[in-house]
Amino acid sequence: LSLDEAPAATLESLRLDRDLEGGSGGLWLEALELDLALMIDQAPADERTQLRMISNVLTDGSGQLHLDAGFDARWEPEDGQTGRLFSDGELTLRDALLMAIDLESLLALPEGAEVATLLADGTLLEEAALGGGRFELRLAERGLFARLATLGATMEGISKAQYLEQARTQAEGFGMMFGPQVRDLLNGLVDLMAGGAEELVVTLDLPAEECLESFAEDPLALPERFAMQVETR
Repeated sequence: LSLDEAPAATLESLRLDRDLEGGSGGLWLEALELDLALMIDQAPADERTQLRMISNVLTDGSGQLHLDAGFDARWEPEDGQTGRLFSDGELTLRDALLMAIDLESLLALPEGAEVATLLADGTLLEEAALGGGRFELRLAERGLFARLATLGATMEGISKAQYLEQARTQAEGFGMMFGPQVRDLLNGLVDLMAGGAEELVVTLDLPAEECLESFAEDPLALPERFAMQVETR
């Protein structure tokens, strides 16, 4: 890719397999390099300051974003139109963040439908019913959260310690409104920003008889609908 003949992005390899015809598929992306500094220079002048702040948080000031990702999916048919979907993978932003997911779910497909077709059409969330399962999200600090705390403190004109104290107070407030699971999640993010933890792990026990698409309709209600556990390490 290029902007005005200068390289703005390079990619070593990309492989996508989403049909699951052989029972498995996934997305694998290796060594995507984005020259954010060059891209920002091409942006409108009035947008560059905000874009540079975002770039500095993501890249620790280098302006060079390096991304690797790999996600696998596997479908194991059971009785009739029911089967288990397994998925796991990682996304790594160099000097910023590692995000990993691990999913096991029981799905009921509409009569005559195939999971490969629903995935290829992008209609799996609309058509499948959930029969239970487990989802785990892991966030590992690689510098992103510490820089977010510094940026937040700078923008508010207070010290980093004051900003973190304020964030914990807000976490307690949201916990009173939305429940202790939300409080634990927000406090876990503050722990990452403060350096008190290196990883945040969120585990959800997925309920049965739910339409997958409905999860996106009211994300703030997710802790009540799932048994959510939050752990910092």
